[in-house]
Amino acid sequence: MQLVALTDAIRAVRDDILIAVDHEGGRVQRFRTDGFTVLSAPAKLGALWNKDVLLAATKVATAFGYLLASELGACGVDMSFTPVLDLNYGQSQVIGDRALHSDPRVVTMLAKSLNHGLALAGMGNCGKHFPGHGFASVDSHVALPTDDRSLDEILDNDVRAVRLARHVADIRDSGACDLHASGRQARGLLTHLAAGHSA
Repeated sequence: MQLVALTDAIRAVRDDILIAVDHEGGRVQRFRTDGFTVLSAPAKLGALWNKDVLLAATKVATAFGYLLASELGACGVDMSFTPVLDLNYGQSQVIGDRALHSDPRVVTMLAKSLNHGLALAGMGNCGKHFPGHGFASVDSHVALPTDDRSLDEILDNDVRAVRLARHVADIRDSGACDLHASGRQARGLLTHLAAGHSA
């Protein structure tokens, strides 16, 4: 398998390096052949939550994380950039079905279950995107997204999902996201979080 050969070759040069991949299921699944299970979009976990909150959704999310991590780990990958902690507002071109749900509490519960599965398989992870990309409609890979909501609204919703999901190993930022007013507002957000205030 090409991936195993690559990770083995990397480790032959430097055995202490961390090998990570952006692999979350759905349209952001980097490996789909050579024995990898094609995983559903994470939004399917949210849809399952709407039908069977605690039993099916959390168990499937744990199994989802375990399967993802087991397959990557067997190929020498140490870490995955997952889960997406953005809220699904139904308007983001880049997030869409990558988001687990629109409710920050549901995102937190599903992320916790998914993370549990990752941890059971020994995989490190990094949740994304901070401070949230679900409201911005454009794809940050090709344009500068903006979010015209107030800082309080962002804190009460998007950042709340991230804060509640503190069990995620790390949080990846959303790149060049313009929080409406600017760096001043972004600095205020980071200062607010650094002071230990809850969203």
